[in-house]
Amino acid sequence: MSTPGAITVWTDTEPSRLCANAETKRPLFIESLQYFFNRNHLLANMSEINVKKLKVNELKDELKKRDLSDKGLKAELMERLQAALDAEAQGADGSEVTKESQDDGNDETAEQEDMGEEEAEGESMEAEDQNGNGDEAAVEGNGHDDEMGEEDGDAGVEADKEVEEEDEENEDDESIDKIDDEDGDADKVISADQKNKKGVKRRREEHGRGYFEFIEECKYSRSKSPLPPLEEEDDEFDDTLVCLDPYNCDLHFKVSRDRYSASSLTMETFAYLWAGGRASYGVNKGKVCFEMKVTEKIPVKHLNYKNIHFHDVNIGWSLADGSLSLGEEEHSYSYLDQGMKSSNAVTEEYGESFDENDVIGCFINFEADDVEISYSKNGKDLGVAFKVSKESLAGKALFPHVMCHNYSVEFNFGQNETPFFPKVEGFTFMQDIPLDERIRGPKGPETKKDCEVLCCF
Repeated sequence: MSTPGAITVWTDTEPSRLCANAETKRPLFIESLQYFFNRNHLLANMSEINVKKLKVNELKDELKKRDLSDKGLKAELMERLQAALDAEAQGADGSEVTKESQDDGNDETAEQEDMGEEEAEGESMEAEDQNGNGDEAAVEGNGHDDEMGEEDGDAGVEADKEVEEEDEENEDDESIDKIDDEDGDADKVISADQKNKKGVKRRREEHGRGYFEFIEECKYSRSKSPLPPLEEEDDEFDDTLVCLDPYNCDLHFKVSRDRYSASSLTMETFAYLWAGGRASYGVNKGKVCFEMKVTEKIPVKHLNYKNIHFHDVNIGWSLADGSLSLGEEEHSYSYLDQGMKSSNAVTEEYGESFDENDVIGCFINFEADDVEISYSKNGKDLGVAFKVSKESLAGKALFPHVMCHNYSVEFNFGQNETPFFPKVEGFTFMQDIPLDERIRGPKGPETKKDCEVLCCF
């Protein structure tokens, strides 16, 4: 029978060829061969394991074979397995020293026994010579056993030399592998520590303070909403001035801060819309006038439709509670830039067309038999455009009203020291009319706190 890790030595089992010396040395020889074989096998397995080249699953398998924990990161598994291999190597070296000391003691005991046996054999040989009955078989057996003993000693020495040579070869192979690895990684210039850290999660204590501050901020801070726009303080505006009324106009009609100029929104699809508004005060008696200058014809290049007119401006008068669409209902009177007039959705030719940089004068006369509305272009009188029955107005006030389509305009209600064109005799600018004779239009909230926001869906 043979056992794993041991060498089976076949010997002659004939009783006549066995002697005391052979029975003593042969078991020691077999045991020493088993030890050296097991030691070489262990060292060969240890030399074959390169912890740095093992994958995670292989590391775990090696740890399980040694009844060690296979939990943790790859770096921890590598460190744990390397420690186990180092411990096994130290254990093998210690057992070798112990075995050698045991072998030395066994050798001394065997030599003493051999000396006693030789003395006994000498006495037996002398007795046999005297009796003339020398046993040649015994002599041959002794000679054969002595040769076996010498062969055993030589085999032990040769086994030690082979182990040392194998160790030296393993060390040389390892040094060669290291040199090859260093040569292969020379271009990458990566150290062994960097190799170990590659793909390995950094330990908690290795992180700096900034890392933990970042984690805390990500964990506990919510997504920040954009800051609301800074609220503008409520302007203290003189309500006695005649100007454009931001409360009585379209939302997409941009009124300037001084409230004497305005324009319609032209961005994106706003360019398709008309926008307009009324003045803050109206009149119902006297002879009153104001001026409007077309300051800019706003380009709308993003609208590429052909045969569609995208620039229009209407100027005239309307009731305070009327529609902001000038000229589309009763008591809404408009002069169009195409040289036409419109009221109650009825359009007729009138005067001349006007365009950018033209100044239109607007006049209303309540002192005639009927209320007369007339216009002028750059100081030129265009005549009466509308006559309105006083009975139909029933004393209602008419307010200056403008409606733009991709135009910007500027007004002179009398706030300018010098008008755009000389004032027509007998007419008064609205700002010069006494406050008690003017009619204030609908007033909006005085402060933003008084406003109410309505959302329509």
